[in-house]
Amino acid sequence: MNLQVLDFTIGREEERKKLIKNANEGIPSLLLGKPGTGKTHLLKLLCRHLKEQRKPYLYIEKFKPVKEALFNLYKTLTKKTTQTQEKQIKRLTVSELTDEVIALLELKSKKNPVVLVFDHLEELTSSTADILQQLSSLCLIFGACQFIRRIRTLKRFFWQFDIVEIEPLSKEEARLLTDRLIRQKRLRLKCRDFFINQVVANTSGIPLSIVETISRAKTQKIITKPYVREMFIHGSGIKEVDASPFVILIFAFFIVMRFVYRGFGEYQGYALFGALTGIGVFIRYLIYKQALHKA
Repeated sequence: MNLQVLDFTIGREEERKKLIKNANEGIPSLLLGKPGTGKTHLLKLLCRHLKEQRKPYLYIEKFKPVKEALFNLYKTLTKKTTQTQEKQIKRLTVSELTDEVIALLELKSKKNPVVLVFDHLEELTSSTADILQQLSSLCLIFGACQFIRRIRTLKRFFWQFDIVEIEPLSKEEARLLTDRLIRQKRLRLKCRDFFINQVVANTSGIPLSIVETISRAKTQKIITKPYVREMFIHGSGIKEVDASPFVILIFAFFIVMRFVYRGFGEYQGYALFGALTGIGVFIRYLIYKQALHKA
């Protein structure tokens, strides 16, 4: 998916400054946060800064599949390759291709070290982490991921990074971002305050959700209250929790208690939990009907 890279930040200025500072001081950094919180946006802004400073960098969206990522890295470093050379490189194993990339980076690092910017590092495995560990000895690495897997190899790799945690925007920051995007997209609103409040309430402070909501609203010539209500009728931006395991656990508890009381001959308890089970089934039916009505 192609993401729009905004030329400004709301609520991310400190993180942006820290990335630039770490780039100047040669400190590898990792952005850690939930999907849509703006990690990719910050990496792209970092790349813009590196370009302005005329520092060589390479942006790798995904280090997977590994061989393809290494091949693209090789092509970018060599700039010009013939079809024959490409065929020869594609025949190499991952280990051999890694050695070729490292050899190129060694040559580059003598003049001006290359900055490698990796997105989606949550997909790293132990073997790919070993490859990045070799690359990090020659390059300054910046990355972003949703989480760090609890694997010893990955922990050993990530310990060298300055971890920058990215949190969802506050309500005030989400409001400022929404207002800025409305002006930038030149939305025609008949209910500006209502629209902003709905966006803030239904996107949970996730910048990507706000950007996508504004982009969807851009398709309308004039935005009215009925349209805004229709936009959020499914509550797609609201953070939801699946309560099914809890409901199942409660019903299982009621059934077990019925058998326990029956085993002890306590028929009052048996009848009580039987009644609670019946009430629970009825409430579950009402919730189901209401969910169907909303959909």
